[in-house]
Amino acid sequence: MFIGKSTVVFVLTVGMGFFSISCDTFGLKRSFRPDGMTGRTVSLPPATDLGRGLRVLYLFDGNVRDTSGHGLHGLVVGTTLVPDRFGTSENAIQFDGLDDYIWIQNSSSLKLELPISISMWVKLGQVETTMASFTSDFHSERNTGVFATFGSRGANAAFSFGDGGRLGQQSRRTKHGSTKLAPGVWYHVAGTIVGPDSITVYLNGENDGGRYDGSAESVVYSDGSANIGRRTATPRARPIYFFGALDEFAVYDRVLSAREIRLLYTEGFSSLLRAEDSERRR
Repeated sequence: MFIGKSTVVFVLTVGMGFFSISCDTFGLKRSFRPDGMTGRTVSLPPATDLGRGLRVLYLFDGNVRDTSGHGLHGLVVGTTLVPDRFGTSENAIQFDGLDDYIWIQNSSSLKLELPISISMWVKLGQVETTMASFTSDFHSERNTGVFATFGSRGANAAFSFGDGGRLGQQSRRTKHGSTKLAPGVWYHVAGTIVGPDSITVYLNGENDGGRYDGSAESVVYSDGSANIGRRTATPRARPIYFFGALDEFAVYDRVLSAREIRLLYTEGFSSLLRAEDSERRR
């Protein structure tokens, strides 16, 4: 897989049109795609370097538009826009834990060789089963791609990759964070995946420690699409879904430093963009 270098810009949307579609191929109940976009572009402040290696970014500021510049705009299935961690209305996205998710087209932008970093803000609903916040590679019978979950035994954040084998611990490698997340509270969660013995889970800008399980040694992809809020559980069972809210979801094709992850926790993408925009207007 070739991963090229590119200049990354961010789109601040000032106009939005939506249209409804139906697609049985993807099992969508109802879907919406941003259309008729107008806007302007701004870059992140150079000192942060947070534009480098960015593959997808969803700010969920009234839409599911990918503002990384790669155009991987999502198709939403039943989700609801809700207030973000600051109370701003329709600035985060809620999943019901039953059948809501976001479908993202199969793209080489998310079929990445390691290392990979994932960052998001999350507010969990009541946790009773394992929940999936993201998979880069939805497959009904195998552990493929990279994925982020929250476990039923304490709602710890976990980051994993699969080697393409049939579902089970033998075909994935996982790092589980050590902290139990409380429902109804916003947390910043991030993970860096470098290799089977180098996965780091961050919670609110700090290394969350944790434990490993599974025995996969390399990441393998299928031709499956990426999903936010859904992942396969077993071949005979329905997928596992996410119950709660997400915001500022990003994937990188490099290792984010501890400093960068702390900056995303203390400032956030939206704040960084607003600060840069304010500076441009001076």
